[in-house]
Amino acid sequence: MRRNQGANPEREGWRRSGPSLFYRARAAQLVRGNRCRLPISLAQLGETLGMAIVTVNRTLADLKRSGTMDLRDSELIVLRWRELQRLGDFSPIYLHLKRQSPPV
Repeated sequence: MRRNQGANPEREGWRRSGPSLFYRARAAQLVRGNRCRLPISLAQLGETLGMAIVTVNRTLADLKRSGTMDLRDSELIVLRWRELQRLGDFSPIYLHLKRQSPPV
C-alpha cells in the first residue's frame, strides 16, 4: 500500500472500521477462522462510512493489495490481523467488551 494514500481521510474510514467490525464479530462468535459474513453492498458500506462507492472500492483494493484483508462474496476475510490493526490504528480497548477475542 502506498503511504500517501493513508492521508486521505475518506479512505481512513474503512481502514479504521474494518478491524473494529471484525473484532466485534469475533467477540459475538460470528467469525469462523479468519472469515465473517458481511452481507452488505458497497453502496451500503459507503453510506455507512460516509464514503463514495469509488472510495470504498479503492480502499478495499488497497487493503487487498497489502495482503491484510479481502471482501468478496459478502465475506470479510482477514489475512494479516496485526498488520490490519496497525494500518487502521486499531486498539480494542475502547470497545469495553466483557470477553476479549484472541487475535487471528
